[in-house]
Amino acid sequence: MGNETDSKNVSALECLVKNDTLKAYKLGSLQKPQSIRKTPISHHRNVPTNLHKAICANVELTEIFQRLQSGERFLLVRKKRWWVRQKYVRCRLDDDFLYFRYVPEGVCCASRRERKVDIRHIRIVRTGNAIASTKKVSESQCFSMVVDNSNSVVLNFVAPSEETASNWILGLNLLTRRIKSLTPRLQHELFVWELFNSFDADKNGFVTFKEAKKLLRKSGVPVTTYTRHHFFKRAEDTLQDFSAFTGFYEFMTKRAEISKLFQEISADKLAITSRELYKFLQKTQKDTDVTEGDCEQIIEDYEVEDVSRHAHQMSPRGFSLFLNSNYSAIFNWRHDKVYQDMKQPLSHYFIASSHNTYLTGDQIKDPSSTDAYMNALLKGCRCVELDCWDGPDGDPVIYHGYTLTSKLKFKDVVQVIGKYAFEVSDYPLILSIENHCSVAQQEKMAFYLKGILGSELLTMPVISNGRESVLPSPHALMGKILLKGKKFPPRCHYEADDVSLEDEAADIKTQQDEKMFTYKFTALSESSSDMTSFEEKPVSRMTSFSRDAATKSSFSGSSNRSSQKQDDVTKHKLALALSDLVIYCKSVKFKSLTSNLCKPYRFSEMSSFTEAKANRLAKHKQKDTIDYHKLQLSRTYPAGTRTDSSNYDPQPLWNAGFQIVALNYQTRGEEMEIYDGKFRQNGGCGYILKPPDQRGVEEEEVAKTMKLKIISGQRLTGRTSNYDDTSLQVEVSTSGDQSDVNRCVTKFDKNSGFDPKWNDEFICFITKPELAMVRFVVKTQTHDKIGQNSIPFNSIAQGYRHIPMLDRSGARITSASIFVYIEINNAVVRHHNPGKVKMDKAG
Repeated sequence: MGNETDSKNVSALECLVKNDTLKAYKLGSLQKPQSIRKTPISHHRNVPTNLHKAICANVELTEIFQRLQSGERFLLVRKKRWWVRQKYVRCRLDDDFLYFRYVPEGVCCASRRERKVDIRHIRIVRTGNAIASTKKVSESQCFSMVVDNSNSVVLNFVAPSEETASNWILGLNLLTRRIKSLTPRLQHELFVWELFNSFDADKNGFVTFKEAKKLLRKSGVPVTTYTRHHFFKRAEDTLQDFSAFTGFYEFMTKRAEISKLFQEISADKLAITSRELYKFLQKTQKDTDVTEGDCEQIIEDYEVEDVSRHAHQMSPRGFSLFLNSNYSAIFNWRHDKVYQDMKQPLSHYFIASSHNTYLTGDQIKDPSSTDAYMNALLKGCRCVELDCWDGPDGDPVIYHGYTLTSKLKFKDVVQVIGKYAFEVSDYPLILSIENHCSVAQQEKMAFYLKGILGSELLTMPVISNGRESVLPSPHALMGKILLKGKKFPPRCHYEADDVSLEDEAADIKTQQDEKMFTYKFTALSESSSDMTSFEEKPVSRMTSFSRDAATKSSFSGSSNRSSQKQDDVTKHKLALALSDLVIYCKSVKFKSLTSNLCKPYRFSEMSSFTEAKANRLAKHKQKDTIDYHKLQLSRTYPAGTRTDSSNYDPQPLWNAGFQIVALNYQTRGEEMEIYDGKFRQNGGCGYILKPPDQRGVEEEEVAKTMKLKIISGQRLTGRTSNYDDTSLQVEVSTSGDQSDVNRCVTKFDKNSGFDPKWNDEFICFITKPELAMVRFVVKTQTHDKIGQNSIPFNSIAQGYRHIPMLDRSGARITSASIFVYIEINNAVVRHHNPGKVKMDKAG
C-alpha cells in the first residue's frame, strides 16, 4: 500500500512543468487560465513579491498547485459524541498559498460561513482516517489534517479519487514546510502584512488613518494625534500603501529601552557589526557557544534593511526584531532539542503522563474522544491511560466505568495511538492499561495491540536470559510502546498476591469490600455464624482475575499445596495473551518502600498511588521514597473526588522522586501550566533526567542566585480593550524544593496597559536548581490574569530577554511579552533556612 502511494506522489511530481505561467499570474502580468477555475477567486490581495518568491522559490509551477488553488469538492467527516456527521465542502487555497479555506455546499451566504485554516498551524497532513471508514471508501482516498494551535484539531476529508487525495497531501505538506522555514525577517514582514491586509477593507492596497488606528490598537499599539500628523498629511488623510504602513508600524513599535541598549553596543551609534554582536552575545547574554560565523548568519536572518544586511551590519530595526525573537527569549533555545543523557534507566527520569486520557471534560458526564489521545501525544505525553471494559459484539471499549461518559472502541484508540505515538518524541510510550474485561475480550485486546502496533509494541526484554538488573534506558527503547498492566509472575516467584488490583477502580472497590467485610463480620459474630464460608466471598471478589483453562492445568498438582495454588490461580481472570505483552511495567500492589532492597528482581514492577497517599510518602518519608524510586517506576493520579477533572500540585511528588505524575491534560490551570513548562525542556520529548541525588549519584548541588530586573512590558492588553488603561503588575514565583518556594511582585505601573515600565529588581536564592521552576504572571489591580509563562530554572537564559506571554490555553498571545535582564551566579554562601528562602528586592 505504501509503495502505491509513493508511486502516485512521484507521478504527481512528474507532471511539474518548467514554465512561469503561474508566477506570471501571481505577479499580475498574466490572467489565470479559465479552464482550471472551478470556484470564484477572492479579491484577496497577494502577499508582497519578495514573500511570494520566498514561499514558492523552489517550487516549479504545476497542475497540482493550480488545482489546489482553484479548489476541489470533498466530503468532510466529523465525529460527534453519539454520531458521525458528514457534509460536502468546497476546499481551496488562497491565491497567496497562506490559508486553506473550505465552505459547505448549499449555503446561501458562502462568505459568511467560510472557514479558514492558517497553513502555519498545520502540523501534518497524512493519508487515511478511521472515521471515513463509515463510507466504505478506500483508505488512500481519505486524508486527515492535524491543525495545531492551543489544542490539536483533526479535519477528516474523503477525496473523490486516490490521485486527488495524494495531490492535496503532497501540496499541503510542501507548503507547510516552505512557510515555516521562512527567515525571521520574512516572518515579521508577513505578520505586518497580515495586519495591514486585515483592515484594507476594499482590498485596494491602501488604508486610511482610521483603519490604521483600529488596526494598531488591535495589535496593542497606542496611536496619538502626533503620529497622525507625522505619517498622514491632512490633505491626504486616506491613503497609505503597505510600504508606508510598514514604516508607520515600525515607528509606532519603537521602544526606548531597546534603542538605549543599541546605543551601548554600537560604536558609531548607527549599526552593530558582526564583531560587536559577537561581544554582546558572549559577555552580556552569556552565550559562550556562539561564534562570529553564527553572528553573521543572525544578521542575515534578522536584518530587515537590505543595505545593512549586505554590509553584514544590524540596524536598530533588525536588532529590535532579534531581541524579540525566540533566539533571545528567556527559554534557552538550545533546550528545545534533546540535550540530556538518555542512556540511563527509565526510573531515572520524570515522565510526562496523562490521567484518564480519553476524557475531554469532567469525570462524570462529558464525552470521551480519540482526539484527546492525539492532543496528549502531540504535547509530548509519554504515558497515556486506557480504561478497558467489556463492549458489545465482543469488542472491548474504553470509558470511565459506571459514569455517563461516552464509550470509545478499544480498536479505534489503539489506531490513533499508532498514528501519533512518535510524532513528537521518539522515546518510549507507556500504555497504562486499567483492565476490567473478560478473558475473551482481553484476548481481543491483545490481538488488536499486536496487529495494529506491530513491531512498535515491545514483546521481549531488551536483554534476554534474565540478566537485567535495572530498567532499560529511553535510548534503548526508542520507537517502542510498553504496556503497563497485570502480569503473571515467573513460576519460581509465584505468589497469589503478586497479581493485584492496584488501579483506581480497584482502590475504590477495595474500600467498599473492606467496609462490607467489617459489616458482615460484625453481623455474623453476633449471630455466631460460621466464618469459613463468609471469609471466602470478599477474597474471591477482590481477586477476580484468572488464566484460561490451559494455564490453570499447568499449575495443577497432586499435593494439597499445589491444589491450593491452583485455586488461587482460578481467582485471577487474566488472559495469558495480554499478560505476555507486559514486559517492564508489571502492575503490583504497593507493599513497602524497602521491598525492592531485598528483592532486586522487582525493578520491573510498578505501583500506582492516589495523590493523598503519594503526598503522605513525600511529606513524611521523602528520603526513603527517593531511594525507592532509584530502582522502580511508580505512577500517581488525582483523587477520585476530583470529579471536575481538577489537578493537584505535581511539584512535591517530583521532589520525592515519583516519575509518572499523571494530570488531567484537558483541564487548564496553574498546575498544568507548570507541568507544560517543566516538560518543554529536553526537546519536549517527555523525559527529563532527575537530579543526581535522586539517581544515586553523589554530586554536590550548588545553590544559585538569580538577579532579576523586570524592565517593561509590550502590548500586554492589545487583545482586551477593557484593560487598555489598567495598571499592571508582574508576579514572580519560584517553586521546587520546599526551601525555594516564594513569590514577589512589582509595583503597579499606572501609565499604560500597552507598554508598562517597572524597572524593579529582585534577587532569588535557589538551593536546588534542577527541581526549581520560575513562573511569571501579569495581573491587573483586580487580579485578572493577562498572561503567564513557567520556565525550568536550568533552562533560563541570561542577559536581556523577552518572556512571551501565554494565555489560559497555553497558546502564545501575539506580540505580548515582558522585557527583563537576568544574571545567574553560584551562591557565595549556601542558604540554610529551610521552609523560607528570601526573594529580596534589590536595593
